[in-house]
Amino acid sequence: MNIISKFEKYIYFFIFTILLLSSKSYCRYSFGLCQTLKYETEIKDLKPYLGKWYEIIRSKTTPFEKGNCATAEYSINEKGNIKIENTENRQHLVTKAHGVGKLTNDNNRLKLFFDDSIWNYFFPGDYRIVKTDFKTYSIVYSCSQYLFMKFELVWVLVRDPHKLEQSRIDEWTQFINDNFSFNPEELFYTKHDPVSCKTSSGEGKAEI
Repeated sequence: MNIISKFEKYIYFFIFTILLLSSKSYCRYSFGLCQTLKYETEIKDLKPYLGKWYEIIRSKTTPFEKGNCATAEYSINEKGNIKIENTENRQHLVTKAHGVGKLTNDNNRLKLFFDDSIWNYFFPGDYRIVKTDFKTYSIVYSCSQYLFMKFELVWVLVRDPHKLEQSRIDEWTQFINDNFSFNPEELFYTKHDPVSCKTSSGEGKAEI
């Protein structure tokens, strides 16, 4: 009886976790384990990675992004962690989200925490720099494991969104498809044109 009761508790916890995560995050989820990544770029020092990046591609299911003109700016905070400031334009309103990236034993990987949300401390964000040249582009993959489910996201960031050839975007799209099985229909191609980035007065807060 005790064994059955304990088993039932695990089943209920599993169902509750899946419902909670799927309703909260909306990111791509499936049964299975997060893969062990082979990084195209081995990060030895994060300092060249700091500074401002412009998002050019993201998963359509990214839960906390809904707009265009998205940027991410990274710097070192007083505790030696990565200070994060994300911005985007939602219906001509600049929306900001502040977070911290904590270093892990893997130099290519950070754990992300935003706005002191209890949710983020239970389920921190995953940020893995898969491939970058530090000066022009970065391909980032996220995979969070909860029991037998994995939740995946991808991004491509660039230093300058206004000097991109379509062939480069196609190349990154193919890389994402080959390595993480995200097809183009699952990706959002972020705009950075004057119309999309036009802002009105005021500032919003991102939903994390």
